[in-house]
Amino acid sequence: MKITCGQYQICNNAIVADSFFKKLKGLMFSDRMDGFDGMVFYGTNAIHTCFMNYKIDVVFFNRKNEIIKIYRGLKPWRHTQIVFKASRVLELANGQLPLEVKEGDHLDICTS
Repeated sequence: MKITCGQYQICNNAIVADSFFKKLKGLMFSDRMDGFDGMVFYGTNAIHTCFMNYKIDVVFFNRKNEIIKIYRGLKPWRHTQIVFKASRVLELANGQLPLEVKEGDHLDICTS
């Protein structure tokens, strides 16, 4: 899955946490994103970084792919607040989200 925001390439090979167990595990216990550069969670409006070993950038967005909230450099053993208007989350490696991308922007998601 490729994800862009305007002229900015965000992910070239994002994966979807599309099962209960993938959502449950997420990025926990990993040392890095290996073989992919982002993880998308549908039906989610809050996350935690318990049992993670590295910082991540987190993008909360809605069904229209509008960015609602951004957390940059979220450290291990933290949690986000519930982002009530969001229904999806994109987790990225720390620093991967361009600084020019901001709340209110629109994500373009290509699944093929």
